[in-house]
Amino acid sequence: RHRLPVEIGVQRVQRGAMNGLKVDVRVRGAGSPARGFKDIAALVKKSGFPSTVRDRALEVFQALFKAEAKVHGRRLQDTHLHEAGADDALVDVLGACHLLEVLDIQKVYASPLNLGSGWVKTSHGVLPVPPPAVAELLRGIPVYSAWAEAELVTPTGAALVSVLAESF
Repeated sequence: RHRLPVEIGVQRVQRGAMNGLKVDVRVRGAGSPARGFKDIAALVKKSGFPSTVRDRALEVFQALFKAEAKVHGRRLQDTHLHEAGADDALVDVLGACHLLEVLDIQKVYASPLNLGSGWVKTSHGVLPVPPPAVAELLRGIPVYSAWAEAELVTPTGAALVSVLAESF
């Protein structure tokens, strides 16, 4: 098993009239290097999760890599993820896929996504919201932009929704 340099904190919170669990993922150290699909696949395969979780997570990462490759005009095997290949993204994707499994969720539905607006700093410079990879991942998915000048859908989130959501 490969241990990522992350700390995961879970606490019960109340937001308005709703109770729930808040999960914080904190990366220790300087952060993770840019990773190719083979690097991500190796980490996912060593994760110790059941094959159904690993397969679903790899499908999410493959969608993310395909979108990044397309918008950068590269081949998938020559594409590296920077922010989206970080340790916290691995936790996000594997965690979401694991929870779907342990909670026995058979179908995922999503409402239209509020993308936000404005600009976001990335390893490729300052990009408009949504960044090109997010726009590619959400092609054909109902989206809108209102009430926030911020990035509300990350590439990791877009990949999760594009792969896991059955309908909107």
